[in-house]
Amino acid sequence: MAGPRTGNEFTRLVALRDIGERPVTRQIEAKPQEREALARRFGLLSLGSLSADLTLSWRSGEVIVEGELRAEAVQRCVVSLAEVPARVQSGFTLVFREQADAGARPEEEVDPEIEEEMPEPIGPEGIDIGEAVAQQLALALDPYPRHPDAELERTEWGKSPAEDAADSGAKNPFDVLKSLKRDG
Repeated sequence: MAGPRTGNEFTRLVALRDIGERPVTRQIEAKPQEREALARRFGLLSLGSLSADLTLSWRSGEVIVEGELRAEAVQRCVVSLAEVPARVQSGFTLVFREQADAGARPEEEVDPEIEEEMPEPIGPEGIDIGEAVAQQLALALDPYPRHPDAELERTEWGKSPAEDAADSGAKNPFDVLKSLKRDG
């Protein structure tokens, strides 16, 4: 998820050697050109601000990153295409592990119902906390932003398409299956 990769819009590397026995804190803020690039990446009309307070610490051979991000963005309404301001404030915790230990062991099956989320790999340069924050922003944004005044269109008679279909006598697909069962 947040391992270093070439071309990240918001890169802030923390080398493992910088994380000692005591937790390390970092405050990061995206510059205007980084915010512009992130807005393009996430399909935002604009990203007015993005900052985060982070604490990195070692625990049982893993690096725990706890953070709080704050952002102000403008998204496009999925109904009316109007601008929708978004203020994001979100806390998160991420776990990183050196690549040799990261990922599922190939000889074991992973049950997605009970398996915990796997730790993120630590890249050779360290942990890219900027990319981690960018990805957390993407998760915190409303995937279907809707302007408060936006309304879905109604049919000519003021009914929704589903109400229209029900009134027209259109058969429910399950009714058709029931009739097949009776015939057989």
